[in-house]
Amino acid sequence: MTTTRVLSLVVPLVVAAVFFVWVVYQMLPDKVFLLDGKIVKKHKRSTEQLYLSHLSEIKFHYHAVVGFIGIWEFIDKSGASLKVDTNAKGIKELIASLDKELPAFSSKEFDRKFREGDVEDSIDVWKAA
Repeated sequence: MTTTRVLSLVVPLVVAAVFFVWVVYQMLPDKVFLLDGKIVKKHKRSTEQLYLSHLSEIKFHYHAVVGFIGIWEFIDKSGASLKVDTNAKGIKELIASLDKELPAFSSKEFDRKFREGDVEDSIDVWKAA
């Protein structure tokens, strides 16, 4: 086999493999967790964080007409917000942790409000005292 023939076979395979890896990388979900009193959200190369001590409210926004889309919004005292998709890796564990860490936060109360909601809604989940 000639070098040209080998290259004509290998180059498209390498390009396809690189494209596949790029697509998979783009589809990686956010990761969210509680660490040292901070909510940390990691997505690809970026990291966002919000201190629990600065947290002023938590909201949940959702839309369920075409397909379910849900976003948790954590808002600090200055008005900055950290938004986390319901499909983020670790969100269930984070919400369970907030049950223990935040006074008057209740995931059971959130579940009740969610069940009573409409197909599109914003729920005020928690507000600092």
